[in-house]
Amino acid sequence: MADTGGPHHVVWQEDSKPEVDEARQLLRQGNADGAIAILEPLTMEESDDYMLFELLGVAYAHKNNLDASVGAFQTAVHLNPAKPQTHYNLGMAMLRAGDTVGGHEALAQALRVDPTYGKAREALGSLEKRTAAAAQASEASAGGPPPAPSFGH
Repeated sequence: MADTGGPHHVVWQEDSKPEVDEARQLLRQGNADGAIAILEPLTMEESDDYMLFELLGVAYAHKNNLDASVGAFQTAVHLNPAKPQTHYNLGMAMLRAGDTVGGHEALAQALRVDPTYGKAREALGSLEKRTAAAAQASEASAGGPPPAPSFGH
């Protein structure tokens, strides 16, 4: 497993195809466009290889093309739902795209697949803390929690 090394927090598995290795190297050099140019045609030729879609999701994330990144990771999850890293990558892309609910679900699914997957547990815990803090701030700015309903009046 390798990390992209950037702020995107995505993880991918190593592959032995020369083209995939070249795309991975281009990503490490910061050339997401070059990686995408290699990976997009490969995903059309080998549409059942989840790893190609996962790496394509990473490349799109580097370009901040979050819709395409989420789409590529969703395809990877569909092709291989047993990989917790793929669910994690999908969750992180969804969070970056502003889909908190979808991101939460994908991270939770990563933990259902592998309850010991630390990156997913850490990201989910951080998300839950931020969500709780935002809810508290919202209540405070609205003058406190809503009044309790009254019954029998």
